[in-house]
Amino acid sequence: MKETAINWDNESKEVIISTSENHIKDKLDKLCLEFPEHYKFTNGDETYKNYICFSKKLIKFSKPRILSEEQKEIVINRFKSSRDKG
Repeated sequence: MKETAINWDNESKEVIISTSENHIKDKLDKLCLEFPEHYKFTNGDETYKNYICFSKKLIKFSKPRILSEEQKEIVINRFKSSRDKG
């Protein structure tokens, strides 16, 4: 089972992120390289990694994107087109 835990408290500006999800580890590794003032790898191995995010404002929970039927059709056509090329 893969999991990600995001922990913070009201007293601190830092957020602790622990994950075994490969796509999240990859994303956080890139963010650590590109924005070292905001993200830091703290420890881990190939299975599990831990990071610090220095601002709670960077952790976002958002509404789902709602597409109109026309927008859905455009997305489907783009997907089909890219699949046919590859």
